Amino acid sequence: MENKKIYVEIGSNIGTDTDKFVSDDSILYCFEPAMELAFKLWQKYKDNDNVIILPFAIDVENTIKKFNIAGTENWGCSSLNNFTPDINSKWPNRPDFMFTDSYSVPTITLYDFINLYNINKIDYLWIDAQGHDFNVIKSLKDKISIVKEGRCEAAYNVSLYDGVDNNNKNITDYLELNNFTTEIELDKSGIGAECDIIFKQKI
Repeated sequence: MENKKIYVEIGSNIGTDTDKFVSDDSILYCFEPAMELAFKLWQKYKDNDNVIILPFAIDVENTIKKFNIAGTENWGCSSLNNFTPDINSKWPNRPDFMFTDSYSVPTITLYDFINLYNINKIDYLWIDAQGHDFNVIKSLKDKISIVKEGRCEAAYNVSLYDGVDNNNKNITDYLELNNFTTEIELDKSGIGAECDIIFKQKI
């Protein structure tokens, strides 16, 4: 295992991006708090010892929190957070901006996850945590130094979720203070609603 690459995917959803990290020379840890989706991921990868499905949300504390299910489309907007009240006027024609259910889920920090699994490096950290990406990064604490590179989602022109700090500038500032280079890639919404931040540890 020491020679294998370590990939961590936060918010695996239906596994759209998961397959790109699966290989014989890597270990992939997939976090998906929606129990229905976590079970489907487990079914898909149950015969692959290199893929570990973890039904937790990542947060800045280890506790139990309400998780909101956006049960339309691919459930991709499910979140620990609530939608911004006027989101449908700021970002129209999105029928998936609606919660259909909620239930309690366990949360864990990446710092504690890393300690529990005795991980000494993360080759790639993929974060799609629906308004919680900055909290995921902050949950690393000083373990951020073992991350080589990654990608996370951030608000750009529209804050999708209410009362959370997931602003691209605040995230890039934090990453750059922690020895990463950053690059912004805008989404395909046409209004620059969100962006992905690509980050890489400076050598």
